[in-house]
Amino acid sequence: MKQMVAFLFAFLSFAVAQSAIDDLIREGIAQTDDGWAAFNKQTMMNGRSKFERALNAEPENKYALYYLAYSEYRLLTQAFSTKNDETFDQLIDGAVEHCKKAIELETDWSEPKALLSTLYSYKIAKNWMSAMTLGPKSDGLTEEALEKNPNNPRVLLIRGISFFNKPSMFGGSVDKAQADFENSVTQFEVQKNSESLEPTWGHTDALA
Repeated sequence: MKQMVAFLFAFLSFAVAQSAIDDLIREGIAQTDDGWAAFNKQTMMNGRSKFERALNAEPENKYALYYLAYSEYRLLTQAFSTKNDETFDQLIDGAVEHCKKAIELETDWSEPKALLSTLYSYKIAKNWMSAMTLGPKSDGLTEEALEKNPNNPRVLLIRGISFFNKPSMFGGSVDKAQADFENSVTQFEVQKNSESLEPTWGHTDALA
């Protein structure tokens, strides 16, 4: 009887702890998205800190890792567009490593592969000499993600951005980009919102 009580107590304690971690991640998502909508670095940094706290509590939590990389992707996008090299250099390598770790935890998960693909694209944009090595890696990750989940709107969005920005001699195409953007918008509109921690971001990006 005592063993069963101890087991139930341990199970309930774990469930409460897991719920607290999930709540931290949800708070971080909301702050990151609010910060991105307002183009507010501090709000996005506050979201990032939530994911770091969740990851410290559970180092193998794939969602904490993914969303930490996602918040850094948003911050990197802002830094890139405002030519803030200091912030970019501070975040880029960590974001790449967080994506790689999320992929290691679940090799079939398309989301971190797509995010890592676009992070490699940022590294190429900052240093064109890296295109020879990172370009094929970026393209390969996107294709792997689409193979696993061909209707993932974020993967289609990221491939469209790649087609749009890539020189035509390296496979870039405005027409292919437009097709991916339109397909992404369609997939966002047919997919229902979920209460889970699975990613839902990107609809407004595809529309833009």
